Amino acid sequence: MIYFGAMFGNNNKGGYMSNARKALMAIQEELKAPKGQFNKFGGYYYRSCEDILEAVKPLLIKNKCLLTISDEIKEVGGRIYVCATAEINTEDGDGYCTTGWAREEAEKKGMDGSQITGAASSYARKYALNGLFAIDDAKDSDSTNEHGKTTPKAPTPPTPPKSNNDNNDNAGTSGSIVIGKIFFTAIKDDKNGQKFVSLGFVCEDGQKYYRNVFVQGIPKMLETLQVASIDNIEELKGKFVSFTLNIKNEPQGIQLTNESFNEQK
Repeated sequence: MIYFGAMFGNNNKGGYMSNARKALMAIQEELKAPKGQFNKFGGYYYRSCEDILEAVKPLLIKNKCLLTISDEIKEVGGRIYVCATAEINTEDGDGYCTTGWAREEAEKKGMDGSQITGAASSYARKYALNGLFAIDDAKDSDSTNEHGKTTPKAPTPPTPPKSNNDNNDNAGTSGSIVIGKIFFTAIKDDKNGQKFVSLGFVCEDGQKYYRNVFVQGIPKMLETLQVASIDNIEELKGKFVSFTLNIKNEPQGIQLTNESFNEQK
């Protein structure tokens, strides 16, 4: 995957401080977007487009801003690129935008054409957001990963917090690590006819969580959960994973784990 850093642009002329710039400065100062994903192959943590969006949504509401992201397919030198534009607008219509580019691979094992485009779109959108919100990924392994040429030692994942209540399961409050077993997998069609994956997780106390993974997130899910293609997701049933819960009590940062539990009868 070839990607380029975001390029700035805005609809304001002159040197005054526009409302969009003022709001953007406030968001950039307050935004914290942790690296919530882990690449087992490369042995590094990274942040995804979804991580950035989850972190910035409350700040957009606080500063009364609207964020939109759009893609455009462009051909340069016979190669296909996805150009993503991230634009922030204030209530008065003032706006500021950045763009990020990612080149589609000609082919990629285990992925069809739509998945390759989706993966390129995810990269492009992430780097457009990086430029918009002044997030520096220069030290991320997205840009420095040796891709198998070296064998880095994987960081030790944090240990789930212990509870004094023996009946308390691993499913805690938002931000705590949850251990669950995949009991449900399905491939469905959204309103636009595009395929998406639906996963169900059951915890030790019987609590169930569900997560829908749409086209742009499917390539990352397949890589993280070590599945060859979307047609093989049935293989995930019975496997144990760890994840955290977002503010909507939805699983995020889903990873395979060696931990397990005895299911209650």
